[in-house]
Amino acid sequence: MWPFAIYHPPLGGSGQALTVLCPPVFHDYMRTHLALRELAIALAERGQHVLRLDYRGTGDSFGELCEVTISDWVEDIAIAVREGREISGSSVVRLLGVRAGALLACKAVGATQGVQRLVLWDPVPDGA
Repeated sequence: MWPFAIYHPPLGGSGQALTVLCPPVFHDYMRTHLALRELAIALAERGQHVLRLDYRGTGDSFGELCEVTISDWVEDIAIAVREGREISGSSVVRLLGVRAGALLACKAVGATQGVQRLVLWDPVPDGA
């Protein structure tokens, strides 16, 4: 079972950087979906490779929410980074996490090597 991601290739610039967008979950996902899509397009227009991720059991990814764990979502981010590097050839990797996605991105940085920048957008301070 793999996560679903949409790849936005760079439309200009050097294409050296890969940005993986780690969305929030539940209602926040629905509220931010369009903004994250627009952000991905804007970053690609500025020369970045971008992956928009749906964690397993959410969005367009395979599986049921009741079948996955937080560790699976952290692994999904690591998979997206690995696949994004392979697709893009980028050595510079950035994670952008929104709300609960920011917590997941923080956790993934510890499990993923080579992330140069971590952006936390309106992070949820804890899981409670």
